[in-house]
Parts: sequence; C-alpha cells; structure tokens
Amino acid sequence: MKLQIIKISIGLVMACCTCFHCFAQQDSAIRPSVKVIACVQKNNIVLRWGTNQHIAWKYANQYGYMVERYTLVQKGKVLSKPIIIKITQEPVKPQPLSAWEEIAKKDKYAAIAAQALYGKTFDMNVKGGQALDIVNQVQEQETRFSFAMFCADQSLDVANKMGLKLSDKFIFSGERYLYKVYTLVPKTIMNIDTGFVFVDAGKLQVLPAPLHVIAEFGDKVAMLSWDNIYQDIYSSYYIERSSNDGASFERLNEEPYLTSTPRASQRNDKIFMMDSLPENNKNYSYRIRGKSYFGELGPPSAIVKGKGIAKPKALPTITAVKIINNAQAILKWEFPKEMNDKIAGFQLATASSLALPLQNMGKLIPPDKREWVLDKLQTSGYYGIKAIDAQGNEYPSAPYLVQLKDSLPPAAPSNLKGKIDTLGLVSLSWKRSPEADIEGYRVYMANSLAEEFSQVTSTPAKDTVFTYKISLHTLSEKVYFKIVALDHHFNISPFSSILGLARPDTVAPARPVISNCNSIDSAVVIQYLPSSSKDVVKHTLLRKAEGSDQWVRVADHDSTNKTHQYIDKGSDVKTIFYYTIEAKDLSGNTSVAVQPAVAKRFDNFKKPNIEKATAQADRVTRAIVISWQYAYSGVSRILLYRAEENGSFRLYKTLSAENKFYQDKAIKIGTTYKYILKASYTDGGSSPMSKEMSVRF
Repeated sequence: MKLQIIKISIGLVMACCTCFHCFAQQDSAIRPSVKVIACVQKNNIVLRWGTNQHIAWKYANQYGYMVERYTLVQKGKVLSKPIIIKITQEPVKPQPLSAWEEIAKKDKYAAIAAQALYGKTFDMNVKGGQALDIVNQVQEQETRFSFAMFCADQSLDVANKMGLKLSDKFIFSGERYLYKVYTLVPKTIMNIDTGFVFVDAGKLQVLPAPLHVIAEFGDKVAMLSWDNIYQDIYSSYYIERSSNDGASFERLNEEPYLTSTPRASQRNDKIFMMDSLPENNKNYSYRIRGKSYFGELGPPSAIVKGKGIAKPKALPTITAVKIINNAQAILKWEFPKEMNDKIAGFQLATASSLALPLQNMGKLIPPDKREWVLDKLQTSGYYGIKAIDAQGNEYPSAPYLVQLKDSLPPAAPSNLKGKIDTLGLVSLSWKRSPEADIEGYRVYMANSLAEEFSQVTSTPAKDTVFTYKISLHTLSEKVYFKIVALDHHFNISPFSSILGLARPDTVAPARPVISNCNSIDSAVVIQYLPSSSKDVVKHTLLRKAEGSDQWVRVADHDSTNKTHQYIDKGSDVKTIFYYTIEAKDLSGNTSVAVQPAVAKRFDNFKKPNIEKATAQADRVTRAIVISWQYAYSGVSRILLYRAEENGSFRLYKTLSAENKFYQDKAIKIGTTYKYILKASYTDGGSSPMSKEMSVRF
C-alpha cells in the first residue's frame, strides 16, 4: 500500500460544512491535554479519546496512551478504597502502515487518516521563503491533526487503528467507574494533562431525536434547519427525504453532514442545509437523524413537509402606505405595465405577524390599478399585494408593515407551562396572546425567587414554545421562569405568572458527619450529624473490620429518626472496626462517604460468675467434696479459697481449668469450713467470687 502523497479532496469534506470534534481544538492558550468521552452499551463501555493540540498528538503517537479504570461504586455502595485495574498492559499506539491496507480499501476515512499519520507530505501547494516554510510546516501538522481527528470521529474502526479507541467488556451493572487516559510522553518533552471520564455501567446511552426541524421552500429548493444543542452527542447528521408523503425515506447525503464550530466556546444555535428539489408543486417530507461519536444512529426527528414554489416572472412592489385619520390607508405599489395583459389582477393579503402566512382578502383588483384603499385597519398588521396569472399562480410582494398609533401594551401572557428533561433541556409553552399585533415574547429566568430575573432570549421568541439548556450541577432545587409579550410598537405587557420547575436531581446530598464514637463495655456508640440536604430520606451506617475491604450495612435510619445515634452491640472486644455513614436522597443520589471513625469495644475484663458450685461432707472418705460447673473459653485456672470457723478466707488451692471438683481431706471433726471459688483467665480477667459454701464436718 503506497501512501506517499494523497491529494485529499478538501472540497468533499468542506461541502458538508466540516467541523472537527473538540479533540481538535487549536489554541495556544489551552494546556495540552487528553480529552475522553465514553458510551455505555450492553455489556460494553466504549472509550474515545484524543489530544487538544497537534504537537501533543504527535508525541502521543510516538510514546502511546495508557488506560486505567477505578471502580468507585459496587452494588450501589461507595468503596472506601477504589479498585484499580490497568486496562492496557502495553501503550496504545497507531497501528503500523502495513495494517491500514485492507481497511483503506473499504473505508475512505482510513485512507485519509493513514495519509495524515504516515504520508511524507500533506501537500498544501504553498511555496515561499525559509520563514514561510516554517509556517507551512506548522500548518501542515495542524491540518494532519485536524483531518485525523475528523476521520476518527466518523469511523470507530479508524479511531481504533489510530490508537484512540478502546472497549471495556468486563463491566458490571451497579458499578461506577472513573477511567483515566494518559500518555507516556516524558514531562521533559511535554507535560500533557491526563483525561478522565466518569461512567455509570448501569445506564445505557439513550440518543435523542433532533429538535425543532424547520423547512422553508423556494423555487426547486428547500432550506432545512434544526437546533444544534447536541454537539457533544452527535458528530454529524443524515438528512432523509420522502416524495411519497412519508411512506418511505431516502438518505440525501452519503457523507455525514457536519456543522462548523471553530471552538467549543463558540456554539452555533442552528444547523442549516439546502436541498435542491426535483420539481416544484410536489409535496416533499424531511426528517433528520444524528450519528454519534461512537457510530450509533439516533432516532429520527419529527417530519416536516412542503413543496417548491415556481419563481415568479415579475413581482409587485409596495412603494407607499398613507394613513388617513388613523382608520384607513391608501396602499400604492409598482408593477410593469407591459405585464397587465398577462395577469388576471391583483390580490390584497394580510397577516397579523411575519410568522404567519398572508391571507387573501377581498376580490381581485383590476390589472391596471396601482393603489387601493384599506378599510377596517388593525392596530398593526402586515399587508401584501399579489399578482395573479391566468393559471391562478401567485406572485407576492414583500410584506409591508402598516401601523396605527398605539400606546396600549398587550395583556400578560397566560398558561405558562414547562418541563425539564434529564439532560437539563427546558421546554416552555404558553397560550398565544389575543392581540393581533404581537411581535414576540421575551423569556426571563432566575434560580431563586430572591434574585433578579435575567432575560434568556436574545431576540423575541416568535412562537409560543421555547427551549433552553440549564445546568443540573447546582444546589438550587428549582428554576423559575416568567415571560412578557411585546407588540409591533414595542409596548411591553405585564409579566406572566411565575413558573417554578424542579430540576432533575443529579446532585448528591451533603455528607453527614460522625460527631462522636465512644466505646463502652457492652457496645460501640456512634453519634452523627445528619446531612443538611432537605430531600434526604435515609442515613445508612456502614462498618468494616480492620484489614477488610468489605463494608457491611449495620443500620438504616429514615428521616423520622431523630436520635442520630446507633449502639452497635454486634462488635466484639477483640476487633478494631471502622465506621462510616452515607445519606441517600429522594432521587437515589448517595452522598460521598464520610471519613471513617475507628472504634473498639472497651474490655473491662469482667467474666461470668461461677453459678453451680456446691460443698458437701463425705463421711465415708473423711473429706469435704467441692464441685462446680464452668465451661467458658479462655479460663487458665480455678482458685479455691477456704476459711475455718470465723477466720478469714485465704487462697487454699490452685486448680487447672479442666477440674470440676476437689476433695478437701485436710479437715478436723467438729470444725466448720467455708469455701469460695473464682475463675482466672489468660487475658488477665477473672470472674467474681462465687457464693460462699459452708460445711460442718
């Protein structure tokens, strides 16, 4: 396979309004770093990465990338010590040139990527002096980098061969991972920041449908547009067209359609695409589908329909409107006199807003007329004049705004509704204002009723729906909206009622705090300060033994529990335990575990009593027999104390722990003897003295 100089068809790419993914940002003020994105699939997590500078990419290709995985959560529980796995044992690098031959035959992006990696030159056809040669070399490297990142975005196979993709198939639902991707480039050459991405293995990626697709039709042409809010999800789009009222669709673009965004900080609100129609006066339907950075095709958008309109041979032009007594108006227009015999006449048309089509009014005006009196004028409205030919085709003028004097503001908008999805996209709707001269609506937002509302519409919204992206990573539980209407005279209505919407809760609750951890002889007492978050429904106490990595749930306290204390009687005196506590809110978010507290039950060395002890005189053997039952582990010996008559007790005999009786033969007839037993333990503890046993022999 020869890849010396490939004349890359830049026109092929640029015809699609080419952009390159955020990996390919070129900004000297940005630190060189690795950027990582992830996609959760069934039994698989796919990672894609790249660098944000061409020099960092060049060095990373030479030294390679390494990937590590940190397991932070298992079975819904936060691990105190992450489990670290090296996903890659060897550095990930672009595959050698010989490995690209087969894929380049069937994937055009592979040929471009291979040329960017291994071609002797990326020919820019520029010549100049030495200084210009240096500039050209830099531009060539940047071009190689940009085209390589573009090809990786369009083909997962190409990304894999470029060393920019990896699949992790050893994943488990209920676990959450932090992936770390870094280069082995020595810091003495270039300090490249590490890339991180956090992934929940149990949440499969659900792709959204493109929003607010609009089609505007002209002479054998349709201009399509849709919202560009999914730049971080879709790398490109496919445009599909139907000529049989949506029964079947065909893909218009073989190459993915891209949107031009110079930098991540400059985001276009809309994507535009123009399609040439085979013929006019025929209905065509369109829908849009996104292609993700992982090669997955998203669901289709809503269908939009329309048909091409033939280009008119001549158009009337409104030249003047004269208002009479603020009630009537004389409308004047121009149209070539030589075309009078080619039209059936003129048709007046009106609309209350530019967003609405002009509606015909009245009868046809004779072809030789060039002015007309308008009666029953609205406060504000758009008027047009249409030339009508014999076939009934219309050739409209541009709309002309006719306004009477008006200082009255519109009524406040009503029935404001809305919702927020899990991506933070707010969708608002409201009832259209009854006034005919409404110019549009302004939307205001605040994170709290205590703060000032700020306008989020750069221009008045023409429709009665509005979408806006908000951040979910905030402690503000709600976001508030209100709107105003303004008319063509820019009279502003009062504010609508305030609409409060709850943010989908993705923020973990505040951490509780273990305030005290005391050891007593019967248990460990743990006291804690609960989480300050208002939506917490449960606090969970966890415990693990020293040397173990396994946390065990000890107790759950719901929100009704006000003691904020737990007495752990299940711990033993020989083991050191670590205690932590976590909070869970209504949405299932779990707080970060608190710093573990260490405790061990206090050992007072108190041992059980010797309960079953007796002393009896045996006249046959001339002895007093003392017997007992005491079966506890850790006993080292049994101590026997004796006293005669009213004398004091003294240690009389030391017996082994296995003994269960003793015969005392050192006795005299007619004497009273008293006995007490006591068990001694290997750890230094001892039982209390047994009850006193008295025998007269």
